[in-house]
Amino acid sequence: MIELNLLYYSNAFIANHGGRLHSEAFLKEASLHPSVSNIEPYPSPEIVNTSGDKVVNKGLKKKLKENSLLQAFFFYRRNFNSYKEIVEVLNKSESKIDVLHIRVDSNFLIIPKLKKRFPELIITTEVNASPFDENFQNIAFRDYYKNAEKKCLQEADANFFVSEYLKETIMTETKSSRDFVVHNGVALDSFPTKMHFDVDPSRTTFGYVGTLDYHKNLLSLINAFNNVHAIHGDKVSLKIFGDGPMYKDLKDYIYSLNLDKAVHLAGWVDHKKVADNLSELDIAIHHSANPYMSPLKIFEYMAVGVAVIGPDIPSVREIFEDGEDLLLVKKSQDDLTAKMIFLLENKMERKRIASTGNIKVRENYGWDSNAANILQIIKKKFDENN
Repeated sequence: MIELNLLYYSNAFIANHGGRLHSEAFLKEASLHPSVSNIEPYPSPEIVNTSGDKVVNKGLKKKLKENSLLQAFFFYRRNFNSYKEIVEVLNKSESKIDVLHIRVDSNFLIIPKLKKRFPELIITTEVNASPFDENFQNIAFRDYYKNAEKKCLQEADANFFVSEYLKETIMTETKSSRDFVVHNGVALDSFPTKMHFDVDPSRTTFGYVGTLDYHKNLLSLINAFNNVHAIHGDKVSLKIFGDGPMYKDLKDYIYSLNLDKAVHLAGWVDHKKVADNLSELDIAIHHSANPYMSPLKIFEYMAVGVAVIGPDIPSVREIFEDGEDLLLVKKSQDDLTAKMIFLLENKMERKRIASTGNIKVRENYGWDSNAANILQIIKKKFDENN
C-alpha cells in the first residue's frame, strides 16, 4: 500500500479556541494512520505557549479591521501570506508532498493558484465556518466574496465540512464526490466516562465551559440561573469555567443580582483539566451557538457522562436527538430556565439522557473516527489521480 506524505496547514495551531484542539487531534490521529507515512504541520503547534495564549490584534489594528473596506485589504493580505507560506514549505520539503490538507479560514483564494502551480498535488480542505459569518462578516461587497469562496472550494479535490448545514450554505450546489460532512469529535482518552449523578446530593450544580465573550449570550445563562435560584435557593449552584473579554462585566452582573455565593467564576483553565472540571457538574450547558457550528463542548460534556443542554441549531440536530441524547434550547432565557428546571427536578430523566448521549458520542465521535473518515477519502482521491 502506498503511504502518503501530507502537509497539514492550519492557522488554528496558533489560535486559542476549539479549532486548535481539532487541528491537534487530526495531526495526532493522522500520524498514526496506516495510509500516512508522514504528516507535516504548518505552522508548528509548538509556537503556542503553555497557557494557550496567542498574539492578538489590539488597538489601532483591531479598529482598522472593523472597517468594511479595510477588511478587504486584510482579506487579500491573508491570502497572499498563506500562499507564500505554503509554496515555501512545499518547495523546501525534504520529501515530495502528496496531499495538502488545509484548514480553510479566509485564505480560500489560494486553492486555484496552488492547483495551477502544483498540478499533481492533491488539495483537500477542512471547513469549519465561513469567514463571512465571522471575522469578515462586514466586508464590503460581501456577496462577491461569498461567491468567490464557493468557486474556489469547487477547485479542491475534496472538502470536509463539520455540518450538512454549513456545506449546503456555502456550496449551494454540492458534489457528492467532492463535498463531504465529517462531524466534530472528542479525544475519548482525555475524557473518560464518569457518569455524574448527584455529585453532591444536597445541591445540583450546573456548569458552562468556554470563552467569556460578548456574543456567547452569557447574560441569558445568568438570568436563567437566577430564575432557577429564585425557586430552589441554595439547592442549586452554577460554575463557569473560562476567561475572556466579558469576565469583569459578567462578574459585576452576578454581584448585581446577589448571586455571588451561588455562581462561581473559575477563570481560565488548562484544557487538560477540563475533564476534571466536568466531574464537578451535574448538568452542563452550552446554550448558544451559530447555526453552522458543531460545538466541541457538547461532545466533551457527553463523553464524560454529564446531562447536556445544547443549542437548538441545525448542526446539532443533525447528530443528536432532542429529549434522547440531550435537551435542545431555543434562544430564550425562559426556555433555558424551563430546561434547567426539568433536569433539576427529574433525576431519572437526567440519568437517562446523560447515558444515551454518552453512548452515542463514545461509539461514533472519537477523533480517531473523524480522522479515519477523512483519510479514507483522501487516499481514494490520491489513488484516482495516480
